[in-house]
Amino acid sequence: MNIRQKLRFSFFSLLFTGTLLGAALVGLAVENVRRIEQIVKVYDVLQLKSLKLRFDMILMSDGMRGYMLNPHDRSEHERKLEADRDFSRDVAEMKALAPPELTARVQAAERMDADILDRLEEHIMALTAQGADKEARIQYQAYLPIRARQVDLIDSVEAAADSLKSAAMDKVTRATRLAVASAFVLVAAMAIGGAFAAHVVTRNLVGPLTDTAKLATAAAEGDLGVKLAYDRRGDEIGEMSRAFNRFLDFLRDNVRVANAIGAGDLSVEVRPRGPADAFGRALERMVASLRDADQKLRAELAARHRAAEELRAAKEAAEAGTKAKSEFLANMSHEIRTPMNGVIGMTGLLLDTDLGAEQREYAETVRSSAEALLTVINDILDFSRMEAGKMMIEPLPFDLRPALEETLDLLGFASQRKGIDLVLRMAPQVPERVVGDSGRIRQILTNLIGNAIKFTEHGHVLLDVEIASSTDSEALLRFAVTDTGIGIPRDRLPHIFEKFTQADASTTRRFGGTGLGLAISRQLTELMGGRVEVSSKVGKGSTFTVLLPLRVDRRAPGAAPRMVDLVGLRVMVLDDNEVNRRVGHEQITTVGMRNGSYGSASEALRALRQVVDEDDPYDIVIADFQMPDMDGEAFARQVKADPKLGETVVVLLTSVGQTRETAALREAGIFACLTKPVRQSQLLNTLAAAWSSRNQKLSTPPKPERRLNPASAPVSLFKDYSPRVLVVEDNIINQRIAARLLQNLGCTVDVVANGREAVEMIGSIPYDLVLMDVQMPEMDGFAATAEVRRGHGPQTSLPIVAMTANAMAGDRERCLEAGMNDYVSKPVHPEDLQRVLHQWVKVPAHA
Repeated sequence: MNIRQKLRFSFFSLLFTGTLLGAALVGLAVENVRRIEQIVKVYDVLQLKSLKLRFDMILMSDGMRGYMLNPHDRSEHERKLEADRDFSRDVAEMKALAPPELTARVQAAERMDADILDRLEEHIMALTAQGADKEARIQYQAYLPIRARQVDLIDSVEAAADSLKSAAMDKVTRATRLAVASAFVLVAAMAIGGAFAAHVVTRNLVGPLTDTAKLATAAAEGDLGVKLAYDRRGDEIGEMSRAFNRFLDFLRDNVRVANAIGAGDLSVEVRPRGPADAFGRALERMVASLRDADQKLRAELAARHRAAEELRAAKEAAEAGTKAKSEFLANMSHEIRTPMNGVIGMTGLLLDTDLGAEQREYAETVRSSAEALLTVINDILDFSRMEAGKMMIEPLPFDLRPALEETLDLLGFASQRKGIDLVLRMAPQVPERVVGDSGRIRQILTNLIGNAIKFTEHGHVLLDVEIASSTDSEALLRFAVTDTGIGIPRDRLPHIFEKFTQADASTTRRFGGTGLGLAISRQLTELMGGRVEVSSKVGKGSTFTVLLPLRVDRRAPGAAPRMVDLVGLRVMVLDDNEVNRRVGHEQITTVGMRNGSYGSASEALRALRQVVDEDDPYDIVIADFQMPDMDGEAFARQVKADPKLGETVVVLLTSVGQTRETAALREAGIFACLTKPVRQSQLLNTLAAAWSSRNQKLSTPPKPERRLNPASAPVSLFKDYSPRVLVVEDNIINQRIAARLLQNLGCTVDVVANGREAVEMIGSIPYDLVLMDVQMPEMDGFAATAEVRRGHGPQTSLPIVAMTANAMAGDRERCLEAGMNDYVSKPVHPEDLQRVLHQWVKVPAHA
């Protein structure tokens, strides 16, 4: 008998015994339940019927007494009859339910009522009806004991029912005890059968499996010398033991092969166990493959060793190149910024002198060009800072419109040279003052507008500023730069913000550029918490949108009141460009003037004459010079020649390079000529002057004042105190610029050419501030600062501010680490010096 047969026999034996005993217990339980149900059904109902019969007899007695008291009351008689019927029905139901032991008693109670009590009741009622009340009461007294005996008989039925119920419950109790005893017998039988089955399973299955698990664990831990001792059995355990022992032999052979391979002996012999030994065949092929791979690996290692040596040399060369590039960039930035400081500084000083209009325009052009070149340098430095992750944003309050107008002024010459209109539209809801990094915002817009001009041959470039969303303290501004240029293919849009990438290779050859501007613009925008979006259609133009969150400066001072009230004036905008007309309309209506716009001179002339006839003439006409059918000068002559339009003032808008002679303009009746793009303040001031001139009935308009920055006398930043400042600078031009700028701010200035002279001067004169160059002969700024800090006395804490052309990432930190208090980069602007003086100069209490 094998293990399966043994287990099957044990299982079925246990199942048969348990089933037999379980069936006996179930039968006994069913019988007990049946008896309990019979007892509850019969005896409980009998008890209830006994109670009901007593109640019926009480009603009959009560009904009889009521009839005797009032024989004429039919309700008492009916109540007595109803009680009789209920008693008869209840006795019949009790007789039907009563077991044989109680049937005689129930019948005796029924006969007593039928034979005796009914006749007495009829006799009493008859006497009562005849008026023999005394005899009726005598009979009633005999009636009551009989009714009491009937009640006793019913009570004996109830008592007998209780006795029978108790006897039946005793039988149920005995049956229950028998069931419990049977359950104990069943449990004992099941336990014996389970123990027998467990013995069979343990002896034939669990023991061998436990031994197998122990040996398998030992084999898994590396002991392959174990062996199962059940290989002589003829059942499944014996077969498993023999298979397990053969598997251990197989593992020992494979370990031999693996040890040989691990020792580097790839000549080891693999012995497969036969054609069906797939693992042995695979191991044999693997060893052969390892022999081939070993030979190839040795050759490849030798090649990789040579390549690693070459890579190390290339890495050292690349690091040297990167270091050289950084040094070159730093040196070039320093060398370019030093003369740029002279150009911008001297130009600024020149603009502070009395200049003619043409001279001032030339000087402004020089300064704008120098600042444009400085922007290119800053782009290179910004790229370097962003690559190093050291770009910083400095949010400060500033006037938004002037900043945007200055940006367009810088690019106005390039746009007009190509015949492109450069237009600024600033929605009325946009706040005038915001808090942000105005320099970085101008840098972003300069890149975007410059690109738009570069890729636009005709039409216009529009900078449209609106509010995308706003809260009480912050506005999300949308700066949209839209052009009518060549557009960008859809497949190139995702790549145009990558460094050194343009729409295609031909774009670079045709238009030039490196593709660095857009990459810097996007990174700067993201650094300020915004984003850049682009949409374009080939041949239709592109729109670059910058979304920037900027805080609104609520502390901004209100605008100064105008000397001339322009509210209600009727002003016409004449321009063939619809965008220019729309922007002009907003600028005029924002300040309360009425506006009309036309795209051609002929339409404008007709409209001017029509409104004169309607007694609501236009007061001023703003006319573009370049128009297809009639230019602005010819239009002005037509206006002047018409007697109806003699009081209409004409203001001409021209592009750079289209300046007209003053005599010709006056002769044509033109009040003023403004160069596009026109600043809103300049336009409104011109309109105010034109309206004032007309009201004063001047035959010829006054010569317009073109001086943008009139010469100003030095204004001290400190009341009744002149700070003493030492300028340490080896370049003579930079010395002169710094000294003049500081003198204009009310400072007393000393100048030295190197760090050694600076240390001597600081030791002998109490200065309020030192502006220290970094790269100087004999002793540089770092060494001079360290020498001052090592000294004794109050001058060791003297504020020292680095003033250097070193503007690479990390230069500011190097200066601060060297002991300097602050840092400004060249070219130095007056605003930088004002900030430094305000922050570091301490006015003495006695001043």
